[in-house]
Amino acid sequence: MSNMKKTFLVIFFLSFAFGFGQNSTAPKEAPIVADSNTTLVEKKAEPIGGIKKFYTQLSSNMIVPEVEVAGVYRTKVKFVVNQDGSLSDFQILEETPSSVGLGQNVIRYLKSIENWIPSE
Repeated sequence: MSNMKKTFLVIFFLSFAFGFGQNSTAPKEAPIVADSNTTLVEKKAEPIGGIKKFYTQLSSNMIVPEVEVAGVYRTKVKFVVNQDGSLSDFQILEETPSSVGLGQNVIRYLKSIENWIPSE
């Protein structure tokens, strides 16, 4: 694996992990504003084996596009964890730069993995 590709993978992994991070400065019991599309849950959905295993598998199995210029490449992907644990409704919210196709590669990976443990 080329040095640039390794650097890209590390930067991508850290950017992706940051998107799932918790905001430690948020109040412990922040007010929740619910609308007709929101369901409040006791336990969040999570990948089988936990989020740490998910990140490890993501970094190992992600198809990283070849890039000509070193830099920070980011993508944010939104998806739904259904009641049966299957993933659906994938949306690329942000992708910089969009010409790399990183968001589609993340969606392809998410479609290939096993179901998550649904929220309760």
